[in-house]
Amino acid sequence: MALISDCFLPSFDEDIQKWIIKGEIYFRNSVAYKDNGQDWILLNAAFFQEDKDRKIRLTSDFESFLVKSSDASKLLKHLNSPSKELNSRIEIPQYYYLFCGEASWSDNIDEKEEYRDISTKGKKFSINYPYFWYSWESYHSDLNDIGTIPLISKSMARQLNLKLNLGNFSFCDNTGSQATMYIGDDYSHFFYIRKDLLMQYLEKNSLQMVYYEFSAKYGNWGEFDHTKYNPQYKDFWHYSVLKN
Repeated sequence: MALISDCFLPSFDEDIQKWIIKGEIYFRNSVAYKDNGQDWILLNAAFFQEDKDRKIRLTSDFESFLVKSSDASKLLKHLNSPSKELNSRIEIPQYYYLFCGEASWSDNIDEKEEYRDISTKGKKFSINYPYFWYSWESYHSDLNDIGTIPLISKSMARQLNLKLNLGNFSFCDNTGSQATMYIGDDYSHFFYIRKDLLMQYLEKNSLQMVYYEFSAKYGNWGEFDHTKYNPQYKDFWHYSVLKN
C-alpha cells in the first residue's frame, strides 16, 4: 500500500511533453499535518512515481534547513531567483559508521557538520540542518540493515532533551511522548517533528525554517533517444519559509 494515493503522472490522453515542462509543487499541503489533535511539521520527504509502459517518471524531494530570522527573507529572495539554486540539492550530513542508538549523543557526530555558510553578493548566510541521514551500510552488519533514514540533529536532540526510540526510529521527549514521526514505504517517506517542539527550538535560537522542494520529470525514461521529447527532462525547485 502506497502512502501517496494521488497519481501525478499524465493521464493516458494527456500530452506528455506538456506534462514534462509544467512546473508543479507537490508537498505544499503536507508541510503541516494534524494527527489526533497533535500538530506536526514536515522536515523531510520524498516520493517517486513511474509508468514503465510509457517510460515516464517523476521524482520529488522535500528538505529543510534553519537560518537566522533576520536573514530569512533576504536568503529566500536570493534562492528563488531564476539564476541561483543551492547547488541543486541541499547536502544533508550523512553518517555511515554509527549505531542507531547513538544518534542523539555519539561523539562520532560532529555538530559543526550541521552548519554551512552560503555566500552571495558579498553577504554570508549561516544555515544549519535540523536532521541528518543515518545511512548504515548493510555489508557491515546484517542485523543493522535498515538502509537510510532521517534522524533529528544532535544539537536539536540535546536542546529539546529528545531520546531515540529504536522500536520505530522516532524520538521521544522527557515525558515519553512521541516527538518525531517517520513513515515510509517502497515509493515514499515522510519525516515529521511535533510543531510545539520545533517552534520552541526556533524561538529559543532566533531561527526560521526554510523548506525546499526539488522535482524532476522524465520522458522516455531509460532510453537514449533524445528526439521523442524536447526537452525529455525538466526539473523544478522552490524555497519557502515556514509560517507560524
